[in-house]
Amino acid sequence: MLKDVSRRRRPGSVSRFRRYTVGARVYDVPSLEWPIYRAGRRAGIELLRVRPGDRVLGVGCGTGLNLRLLSAAGGPAGWIVGVDASESMLARAKPGSGATGGRT
Repeated sequence: MLKDVSRRRRPGSVSRFRRYTVGARVYDVPSLEWPIYRAGRRAGIELLRVRPGDRVLGVGCGTGLNLRLLSAAGGPAGWIVGVDASESMLARAKPGSGATGGRT
């Protein structure tokens, strides 16, 4: 399940979120996800010790790079909820999150 909190911003904070709306399509490209950060993501998720059936809240989930790994760790009985202030980031997160039937 992915939650859009973009409508809950303070007045005057629009410009801060605009860069995420415009850049959501290419946000993950500069991170060089595979060669650099993937190992760190895996290690971090291992340290969380997510077990099958656990519930995890990902605040500021962005494009959801952690959601698929968390979903795998939580298994079919787990719930992974991603929350982000950018609707565009959530739109990118959902296809890659492993979301099925509202589970992630």
